[in-house]
Amino acid sequence: MKKSLLSAVALLLALVACATRNEPAPATVNALPAVGAAMQTAATAGFSGVVLVGDAQKVLFEKSFGLADREAGFANRADMPWRWASISKQITALIAAQLVEEGKLKLDAPVSDYLTAAQFPAANAARITIRQLLQHTSGLPNPSAGESADNPVPPFYRGTVEADREHSAPTRGHCAGPSARQPGERFEYNNCDYLLLGAIIEQLSGQPYAEVVAKRVLRPLKLDSVYLAGPAGSEQRTKPVIG
Repeated sequence: MKKSLLSAVALLLALVACATRNEPAPATVNALPAVGAAMQTAATAGFSGVVLVGDAQKVLFEKSFGLADREAGFANRADMPWRWASISKQITALIAAQLVEEGKLKLDAPVSDYLTAAQFPAANAARITIRQLLQHTSGLPNPSAGESADNPVPPFYRGTVEADREHSAPTRGHCAGPSARQPGERFEYNNCDYLLLGAIIEQLSGQPYAEVVAKRVLRPLKLDSVYLAGPAGSEQRTKPVIG
């Protein structure tokens, strides 16, 4: 199994602009004055972000508000990169659906059909299905658990990406630990579900997750400004918006 997915623990995708922030900002588009006025009011109240409204033919409104980095003090721009974070789960689910359509993945097949015991040594590997991973009903241990009054960041997220590349991957470590509940018992939003789906996608495709995303989603849609963030990405690109 490739390490590229596992080194980007949260499967973060970043939307990356071709320009750098040192270049002139694109002109504001404001064919909807009422939207502009409403968003200016929101910005005065503290809103930060980029707003775009358009139809099939053209952009009707596009403007940036607030700061991209509060500590550094530089402003948002329409061409700034933005982390997709958990929106990337939708990309993973899309690729899983493509593999189902191609007959390479079965929704009600267990994880153990696709990952060996060495790759995913969880006790419930033969009971957790692909459908349950997609629907967040697997019962896997949750990486978001374990925060404390002293440290609001759960232990799973306190390590570095570099350390995760050198040590055991999440599918052999945290996500393969004791289940929080029985598979199918109830819904609980859980990053382990999609870490595992990403590993299965790599296994079935025989390619790193970043390449699978590029081949199946980015290149067909000509999304040239999207790439896998962090060491798993092939390039160091423009600094993303961090809030």
